Amino acid sequence: MKMTALMAATTGVLAPAIFVVALMNAGDTYQESSVDRGYTCDATACYWPNGERVINADRCGVRCGEPPTSGDKQSDWNDCIAAKPLEVCREELN
Repeated sequence: MKMTALMAATTGVLAPAIFVVALMNAGDTYQESSVDRGYTCDATACYWPNGERVINADRCGVRCGEPPTSGDKQSDWNDCIAAKPLEVCREELN
């Protein structure tokens, strides 16, 4: 796998995080799902088995097929304003 060298060359606490980001940036498919994380989602939110809502910080988000987290929305906004006028992004994302 092309990321093996990166994983082997990276040391310390950040190694797993760097590896995941490198995989995502390399265009590899992110396979995790909300079921793997122990909760389920409907079209608007995710819930633990006891019925409590999963906070955004604990969720995977759109890369796992879930409703977007606040981080997903911020990324969409930043990507949009980097490429398009502010007014266009407001129309498209609001």
